This record gives sequence, C-alpha cells and structure tokens, in this order.
Amino acid sequence: MHIKEHAEISAQHHREVSKCHGALAKAHRTMAEKCDDEEMKKAHETAAGEHESLRELHEKHAAHFDALHASTKKTQEADLNKLAPTQIHAVVPDNPMLKMIPRAGAPPAKVEGVPLEFEKLFAVADEA
Repeated sequence: MHIKEHAEISAQHHREVSKCHGALAKAHRTMAEKCDDEEMKKAHETAAGEHESLRELHEKHAAHFDALHASTKKTQEADLNKLAPTQIHAVVPDNPMLKMIPRAGAPPAKVEGVPLEFEKLFAVADEA
C-alpha cells in the first residue's frame, strides 16, 4: 500500500470513528437527561464527556491524515529532478583520518603505498 492510500484510508477511518463517538456522546447525554438516579446521571454525563473527547481526538487524527494525503499529492506533482543534488563525489577524498571498514564476509581492503618493511603490519591473517 502506498502512503497516499494509507493516508486516505486512515483519514476516512478516523472520520467514521469520530462520528460513532459523537453519536455515543449524544446518546449518553440523552440518557443522563432522562435518568432519575443522580449516580447514573453522573455516570452518563462522564461517559458523554469521554466520548466527546475521543470524537475530538479522532477529528484531529483525520485532519492530520488529510494533510498527509494532500502533501503526497504535491510531491507526486512536483518535478523531483529539480531536487537532485548536483555536487556528488564518486571518489572518497584522500584523508588520512578516514578508514575503510569492510563488511562482514567482504574481502579485505587493499592497502597501497605501504613501505616494504611495514607490509606485515598491514597484512590480513589469511594473507600472512
């Protein structure tokens, strides 16, 4: 799944969940109004407040994913060739502070320019 599709589906999901929490908040407020028992009335009002908070949270999430979806549209329309770097160096500069570390299983790096008397110091155990 492409991020654009994910953003679109997620925004739709959060809008639907927000509607559900809104309906539940409304139902709990209605039950609180019709309740005679003060304890139950307070419980319904608390539940309505919680559902209202969740409704707002999901609305924020939906807005976030809508913005993400819009930004992916912009990047698809943009000319990415304009963003390509122009100062790429294919060769590592000659710097004595840089040291090549081969990956595990890779052949050892060739060391050039080592005087003969120090050649054994730079030899790999397999070569010695």
